[in-house]
Amino acid sequence: MIDTDKVNTDKTKLIATLTTNAISLINNEKLQRVDTFIYQGAPITDDAECTEDIHARLGNSLRTLCREYGNAMVSQ
Repeated sequence: MIDTDKVNTDKTKLIATLTTNAISLINNEKLQRVDTFIYQGAPITDDAECTEDIHARLGNSLRTLCREYGNAMVSQ
């Protein structure tokens, strides 16, 4: 059970994968609803798609290749 007196509602966000207009309250304070957030380096979205994560990983890989081997390898 969560001790709601210790929840920081300014830092707590809500993400839902279902289309709903539900309002979540903790200690009569409305939680901010977000459609994406980063969890352990991976973006989590409310539509449960991983496209954003794949693009981010490919971009990181390309930056690493450029840093390690220079732009010559990427342009080939």
